[in-house]
Amino acid sequence: MVEAACAVPFTAYFFLVSWDSLKAPFAPDDMMNIWGYWHPSPWQLLYSQFMLWRGFFRPMGGLFLIPIFLAFGLNPVPYHAVLLVLLLVGAYLMYRFARVLGCGELPAAIVAFIACYHVGLSNLYYNTAFVFDALCGLFYFAAFVYYAGIRSSGHFLSRGQTAAFLGIYLCALNSKEMAVTMPVVLLAYEWLLHEPPPGVGRPSSNGFAVREACCAGRR
Repeated sequence: MVEAACAVPFTAYFFLVSWDSLKAPFAPDDMMNIWGYWHPSPWQLLYSQFMLWRGFFRPMGGLFLIPIFLAFGLNPVPYHAVLLVLLLVGAYLMYRFARVLGCGELPAAIVAFIACYHVGLSNLYYNTAFVFDALCGLFYFAAFVYYAGIRSSGHFLSRGQTAAFLGIYLCALNSKEMAVTMPVVLLAYEWLLHEPPPGVGRPSSNGFAVREACCAGRR
């Protein structure tokens, strides 16, 4: 109920604080990035998404830049417009992130409200060269929310769900290298919010208290 009620003011606030980014010019690195993804063949851009060992540079960024370049050329407005949509989806994922960690609807909505804009992250809005960070954050939290949503229901991921999770996570890795932290984050999530495997000791008293507080909030 709170989620539906907050959707319109949430979206309105997001665009109120960020609409002027549509007036921003290209970032200094944008021409280099567009050329870097334009120069290989389209097929190479596509198969590079699945070949991490070949060392392609953040190939997911090419799937952002090249379609917009083909449709609109070197007009910076569409690049910023699509970036804003990505950031809006990312803010919603922060709401889902808070929910799967046990927050109620209202606290989670406040998290999303704060995530709509932060002055310390202004480069995400005004500098399209930071699209790698925006894409990585979007897929990173999408993968975590997908995983934690299944685990919080008391189930383990099936083979199909594992494949879907890995597919989303691959998109995060293809966006920026910092996505390699996901395994550590999932281990911390399992350790704090779920029972440890048989034969493994329980968390320390502080960790156990955190886990119990989160689970109580979820109930």
